[in-house]
Amino acid sequence: MDNNLVFSIYKNVFPRIHGESDWNDFRMMYYFGGYFGYVILGYFLHHYTLLSANKSLLLGTFLFLVGAALTYWGFIDDQDVFLNKIATSNEEDWKLIEFNMNFLSPNIVIMTTGIFLIVQEIKV
Repeated sequence: MDNNLVFSIYKNVFPRIHGESDWNDFRMMYYFGGYFGYVILGYFLHHYTLLSANKSLLLGTFLFLVGAALTYWGFIDDQDVFLNKIATSNEEDWKLIEFNMNFLSPNIVIMTTGIFLIVQEIKV
């Protein structure tokens, strides 16, 4: 399974991306791919968000709910397709059903962005 947010989507459209190798799951974005992208996202949201506290909470809640809805819809949709051909399923089918729950899928990043926006407004 690809462990990179952006290139996993490009991989479906363009199967042979320049810079790909068997040992490097992150392709050309080795140092910025994977979970380190969440660190960059958190830094960006912390330093460059120009929203008021109320707008940040509202946008964060909206993004979290949209991401959760996309995750739910994608899982149910993939599950219906998967259950119709469970007797002939293979590894690619399992990758399809798990894509929406992968920590680096776009819908989870949307949810995480919402959580970052909400949590940064908590004052201790």
